[in-house]
Amino acid sequence: MNAFGFGELVRMAPSARGILPIEFTWRGRRHRVQRVESYRVENRRRRTGVVQRRFYHLRTVSGMRCLLSQDVARDIWHLEHVLVSQGGER
Repeated sequence: MNAFGFGELVRMAPSARGILPIEFTWRGRRHRVQRVESYRVENRRRRTGVVQRRFYHLRTVSGMRCLLSQDVARDIWHLEHVLVSQGGER
């Protein structure tokens, strides 16, 4: 874990709709995205330059709510948190 608090790596399926995630694989299981509930971008200055990350709160078709992040320059995705239905974090 580093300054951004990276979670577990996920493999993201290519998206024909631009920057929004449509499907990802986490712990060997595929999850199809039903909807993106919110989205934000964070920029952090590092010695090597500015690092940009995108964060997506989303819900999958199976009902899982989670927070995914993307390192934009390297196109690396992480599952940061799995969220419980009542709005808290697990």
